[in-house]
Amino acid sequence: MINVYFGVIGAGHIGKRHMEMIRRKEGFNLVAIADIRSKEACGVDDDNVPHYIDHKAMLEAHPELDVVCVCTPNGLHAQQSIDAISSNCHVV
Repeated sequence: MINVYFGVIGAGHIGKRHMEMIRRKEGFNLVAIADIRSKEACGVDDDNVPHYIDHKAMLEAHPELDVVCVCTPNGLHAQQSIDAISSNCHVV
């Protein structure tokens, strides 16, 4: 079994959708999420997944990440993607 470790940046509607799809797939593991809002404000109930208000802190804390899903407003995608790629992650 291959395990793939995911992080999600942006916990709005699309981010939550990505989180759900990751959880449904065997071998996929949701490692961490990042959103400038608190976990409570985002409505994320999973206590087992760490939440960061800064995506760079998430990337730094989780070198095991294989893939980062960028689910923020599109004006933020470029820099967040560059940051994830610079941390040796694939980007969705």
